[in-house]
Amino acid sequence: MKVVLYRGFAGHIHWYDPAGYLKYLHPRVDAIICIADAIRDTIRQQLFTNEDKAVTIHKGHDPAWCQDIEPADLQRAFGIPEEAFVAINVANARPMKAIHNLVRATNYLPEDLPFHLILVGKGMDTPTMKELVEASPHKDRIHVCGYREDPLSLVAAADTFVLSSLYGEAITKSVIEAMALGTTPVITDIPGNRALVSHEENGLQVPPDDPEAIAQAIYRLQQNPEWNACLGKKARSHIFNNFNIETTVEETKELFMKLAGKEMNRS
Repeated sequence: MKVVLYRGFAGHIHWYDPAGYLKYLHPRVDAIICIADAIRDTIRQQLFTNEDKAVTIHKGHDPAWCQDIEPADLQRAFGIPEEAFVAINVANARPMKAIHNLVRATNYLPEDLPFHLILVGKGMDTPTMKELVEASPHKDRIHVCGYREDPLSLVAAADTFVLSSLYGEAITKSVIEAMALGTTPVITDIPGNRALVSHEENGLQVPPDDPEAIAQAIYRLQQNPEWNACLGKKARSHIFNNFNIETTVEETKELFMKLAGKEMNRS
């Protein structure tokens, strides 16, 4: 019998922690599927032998999952003018998501900029978040939605998806979905998501914990709509070409066959 584990986020595994040997560092583990190189490298650093048991297999995305998504009517839903530039974030607002930095970023945008921010997900309406929104010069154009059943329709209608996370991500599903919908991503430069976005090629990367850098990225995209549209198209192609479900299935099957001592027949 072969034991294969799956790891979806970076960190929290250490060779000196006895708990690690109950799972990922257990000598009976034959392979660890990691969804990003950053996760693979983190685990390999904790393995004294057989580092190659940690392998990267990206989480694939099926284009069919998004093909029926229609962009929402943001003017009807939120009163957002058609000519406005719209940024969006969809997340369960845990501390590591640093949504507060995204709200603070609006303080660095010109007050007369035709800009709106949509925040979707649980935990977006905490007292602290409400205070930050109220302090923003764009407070009347920040829309805190909470949970929605149609987040992808909102993402499809937005101009950019902004991820402000500080750490702990691997390859964020919401960013994959945004890119698959052709919405330009702005992400923080943290392990994992680096594999998704090449700076100025299919999106923008900014330093973590830097609201001003987030604002600068948003402003660049707003000032260059044709470039923003081009980045969105390249983001979509990148997902379908490099993070497709067929590749995930093939690479997983190849790993299982290797563990079983059989050669993969690609014919």
